[in-house]
Amino acid sequence: MSSTEPAATESEPSAQQQEQQQQQQQQQAVIITVRCIRSFEHRALKSLVLHGVDLAHTSGGDLMALVKQRIQTAPGFAPFRAIAYDTIKIHSQAFGAKTNNPIINLDHDDWVLDPARTLHEQGVKHETELSMYRLEDYNTYKAHPSTVW
Repeated sequence: MSSTEPAATESEPSAQQQEQQQQQQQQQAVIITVRCIRSFEHRALKSLVLHGVDLAHTSGGDLMALVKQRIQTAPGFAPFRAIAYDTIKIHSQAFGAKTNNPIINLDHDDWVLDPARTLHEQGVKHETELSMYRLEDYNTYKAHPSTVW
């Protein structure tokens, strides 16, 4: 009689249970940080922490609209309100490697978020750091990455 065999298989979740767990995690609201970059050369940025973001139903465009709205009302963001932000890019993932550049990740241009796709489809997870900036300023900085101070 091998009573330990069924117990061992019962403790391992089935493929269906694993899929359900993944769906539940995707549906849960997460915390993400958006780094609003005012100037690459002066390293002027301010972080905005967003609680309760639904990755499965929020697109890149929805996130940009939400951040722009929060900047208009959040204290301490007055110098950032006049910037015409048009791009959001993944800066780093939780427990992942970070870039040596303190202002932005210059290595992965493919991490720019598509405004039409959901955040989950684009690899955004709990505690992901995103950078929001003007694409023109980014391209200028990428061509000549130098700081003023």
